[in-house]
Amino acid sequence: MQNNMDASEGEHEQPSPPSGMRKRKCTAGRDSSQARKKRKPALDDLRKLLVTYHGLQQMRQEVDERIAACE
Repeated sequence: MQNNMDASEGEHEQPSPPSGMRKRKCTAGRDSSQARKKRKPALDDLRKLLVTYHGLQQMRQEVDERIAACE
């Protein structure tokens, strides 16, 4: 009987995995912040492109209106 109790106690004495999981979360957090830093310039570039695109659309619309007025 005592052997069975020792075996069950051994199961409870094992180190808990959350400490290892916490380490992984910290690493994952660091990775995501690095990814965010890399993404930020790309997002800035996309914003610039979007502004340029909208500006070009507006200019095209104005040119089309002028052409229509000339015809």
